[in-house]
Amino acid sequence: MKSFEVFTGMRNIQINLEDKNYLFFAEHEEYVPPLSQDDLIEQALDNPIGDASLDSIPEGAKVLIVIDDATRPTPTKLILSHLMKRLEARTTDLAFITAPGTHRPLTDAELEMKLGTEYLNKYPVFNINYRTAEDYEYIGDSDMGTPLHIHKAVLAADYKIAVGNIAPHNVVGWGGGAKILMPGVSGELTTSTTHLIGSHFPLQNIFGNIDCEMRKEVDSIGKRIGLDFILNTVLDAEGGILKLFCGHFLDAHRAGVEFAKQTLCPAIPDLADIVIVSAYPCNMDYWQGFKPFGFSMCGVKEGGTIIYILDPREGFCNNSPVHKEMLVKYLKSDADTVYKDVEDGKVTDKVGVTNPLCHFQVLNYVKNVICLTNGLTEEECDLLSFAKAETIEDALKMAFEAQGPDAKVGIIPLGGETLVRVEK
Repeated sequence: MKSFEVFTGMRNIQINLEDKNYLFFAEHEEYVPPLSQDDLIEQALDNPIGDASLDSIPEGAKVLIVIDDATRPTPTKLILSHLMKRLEARTTDLAFITAPGTHRPLTDAELEMKLGTEYLNKYPVFNINYRTAEDYEYIGDSDMGTPLHIHKAVLAADYKIAVGNIAPHNVVGWGGGAKILMPGVSGELTTSTTHLIGSHFPLQNIFGNIDCEMRKEVDSIGKRIGLDFILNTVLDAEGGILKLFCGHFLDAHRAGVEFAKQTLCPAIPDLADIVIVSAYPCNMDYWQGFKPFGFSMCGVKEGGTIIYILDPREGFCNNSPVHKEMLVKYLKSDADTVYKDVEDGKVTDKVGVTNPLCHFQVLNYVKNVICLTNGLTEEECDLLSFAKAETIEDALKMAFEAQGPDAKVGIIPLGGETLVRVEK
């Protein structure tokens, strides 16, 4: 008998497997930073990657720091304790802007968690909403024809700095880099156009693919807007910084992705008949929780079973409430219906329908999905086409009934930031 423990973000769950059924437990590759967290940040700031340097900031320049929202585990406050000293030596015209994309604005508590009381009270903070059209300015179309509506505070800045995190992503391949600008600080029409483009591609062609079409579009938009300097983390399971990548928004990001591939993409011996995945740390709601659900396709055979462990802190879609209507309307539908309604102008939220379009791909790949949750209702599980289990033992019993008593089981304990790969 083998025993394992996974964390959901709210509780620990013990998993017991017979030896004959065990296939893999996909932990991140071990990496121990050679420096303390503070020294690691200082060293990264002292050695920026590519042709970008904080020393190039003109004295008195209007500097804007772009930060990600509460759905991301970036230790922003710790990084700012080092970054701001360098910026304040060059200018006092400093401000922050949140980059929630289509998520809700940050709460006061979340802003304090991200910025700390000192900077929250000292400098202006733009806590934005992508649907407030008057806050955005149209600057033309991208090379792919995306209409670019960008927050006016971003366009008014002389120097733009982004603090974010690198992890696998289901639309742009990898998070971090210029993604903090698009969709982070982009308006509704811009975000709707790009997300719908990304939904046309097979998910397996996007996960971990730094050359996917949507990443190319994001990087092109980043260049168009002008992202002068990034600070991107790669984190361990506890949220500690393994490495920080500072500098040019492309060069530093790509260096970070290469490191992330080594640590966040553990090898597995083969695809499992049954894969157990914890959504943590993408367990804010199901909107965020789709990422680990989708990533689990990389660890399970076609026709296999997914046991999906999601304890969402904000329920079904409360962190992105503007999209709930589209989820309720289309999750029991199919891709052809969604695309036809988009073409006929019946879709009011094009970002919202990208989730059902991706969700269908997973449901069509596996035989069944069993959900272990303390945050989704029976009705919500049914909407998602999930069978709801009360315990992990019940979930495994249901999975073995579907796959047979000798089925091989794989476990992905940190599903929100893990992209497994078959070793061979």
